[in-house]
Amino acid sequence: MINKKFESGFMIPILPGKTDETRKFWEELSNARAHEIDEYARNVGQSRLLVYLQHLPRGDFLVQYIQSDVDVATSFKRNLEQHSPIAKHIQRAFMDIARYDFTRPENAPNIEKIYEWSAHEETGLGGQARKCFIFAFPLLSGKADEFWHQFESRQSNQTIVEGKYRDQGILRLVEFLQDLQHRPGGLYAVSYLESYDDLRTVFSRAPNDVRQFWLDTSGIDLANPRGLPDLELLFEWNDSSGIRTSEAQKAYTI
Repeated sequence: MINKKFESGFMIPILPGKTDETRKFWEELSNARAHEIDEYARNVGQSRLLVYLQHLPRGDFLVQYIQSDVDVATSFKRNLEQHSPIAKHIQRAFMDIARYDFTRPENAPNIEKIYEWSAHEETGLGGQARKCFIFAFPLLSGKADEFWHQFESRQSNQTIVEGKYRDQGILRLVEFLQDLQHRPGGLYAVSYLESYDDLRTVFSRAPNDVRQFWLDTSGIDLANPRGLPDLELLFEWNDSSGIRTSEAQKAYTI
């Protein structure tokens, strides 16, 4: 029997003045408390955790991608069943940096997975490590339906879009739509992307229709380097190889 895997991509606003503290928290989990976070993540049902810090005009955000054997709300709620110091430390830290009690059901991220694509095979780069990114774009007012229909169309025309993804160097793409109910609010497109290339290179290869789509729905011009997501990789873990070391993280060129 194959266990179902749930995927979640979402963002959490960081309180003003808490960005450095956020960095220190994830650095601590990656190093001094690496064994504890590994055990904790497994106990709450997670198998992958990817965390970026993203700087937006509206403020700084944690953007996270999680794979788990339960939905994200259930995974978060399991924190209350863990009576370990690390569980309490994580809950306190999120309250401090984001004023966010993720264990409460009503605070679960309001997200919907609307699209998924994966390359059927990899070509010519055997052994090269994939780079994984999670980032968000705010959607313009009234553009949610256009965003939704675009990816619904892609889902039904996978053969057509596959060539475009390969030309961009995309190996996997998952799109989420998040209704951010906390400060500053609004609808966000949250994208999980895998590639052998850095994100700047992937976006530089975007065809004109893709660039126009993002310009129309988010106001972001992918042709302008200032429009690219401003990201810092904070944490990457999976249940097969553990935490990606800080040396490996430095190889991620956004």
